[in-house]
Amino acid sequence: MVVLSQAISRLLLSRYFAQDDDNDDGDDGESGLCNPPGAYRTELRGYEDLAEALEVNPSYLRNNVSNTGTVVDHRNRQIPLGRRFRSLKVWFVLRTFGLSGLRAHIHNGIQVGIEFAELLRSRLDLFDIIIQPAFALTVFRLLPTSQSSELDSKARKVYETIHQQGDFFLTSAVVDHVYAIRVVNANQAAHVEHVRKVFELLVTLAESFTMSE
Repeated sequence: MVVLSQAISRLLLSRYFAQDDDNDDGDDGESGLCNPPGAYRTELRGYEDLAEALEVNPSYLRNNVSNTGTVVDHRNRQIPLGRRFRSLKVWFVLRTFGLSGLRAHIHNGIQVGIEFAELLRSRLDLFDIIIQPAFALTVFRLLPTSQSSELDSKARKVYETIHQQGDFFLTSAVVDHVYAIRVVNANQAAHVEHVRKVFELLVTLAESFTMSE
């Protein structure tokens, strides 16, 4: 299963999909673009597998016609119009941004992410990117000073301080037993100047906690 988060952009299609441009209409759907995860569109090689996995009909309502795929039940293949009106959210985003607007949104997120990763690489004495940056996601750790437990403690202090200040919203994770900080700049209001401020704050806190050790 592949979430089509970047399929709108022709520039990124070849990275994820083994298909010719002639088979692409340039409008392969949307991603979580300004929508909740429940509204993500997915594309699969075998739709029957998805339908079977999400089938809610009891066995006594199944029959040979439905089992052979002669009759298609699309409710297990589509973005639901449920209590949260997710399909309407997708529709409004598509109508508001349009294809060119969604492409611009994707490309902006990628460029801002690249800028942030380069900023981290400019301070290799403080930070180490532990996972190859992907689109708007950058995962990094603070470089160790002595013991790994002290490193995790310092990284946690940096993260919790930023979280308590409330100016920026980051997330954390543990990767291979290493406490890491995650920065996602996919918000449509996020620009280069914002990630630069995040970087400056990270540097200030990392240096201050290092000197206090």
